[in-house]
Amino acid sequence: MDFLANENIPLSVTRLPTESGHSVVRVADEMPGASDRQVLEQATRDGRIVLTFDRDYGESIILKERRVGLAGQFTVVERDRIRQRSLGGKND
Repeated sequence: MDFLANENIPLSVTRLPTESGHSVVRVADEMPGASDRQVLEQATRDGRIVLTFDRDYGESIILKERRVGLAGQFTVVERDRIRQRSLGGKND
């Protein structure tokens, strides 16, 4: 899997996926100060899963009761729910 770690994700958190053979790009290294929208756009272009602690990303995501597919989806997983939004929408 390929990940894009938002600026609020500590370097120590990115080590495990990297050591497990996954690709992790850090926003802090590649695009510091990027807006949420820019981060999502970059992740979409690169086919990466965004790692973030930022709760603002999920403002317009609706809970869906179904099997969870990750391709083309912005997905937020919390203890009691999963929220997703298509990354292919217009001006989301």
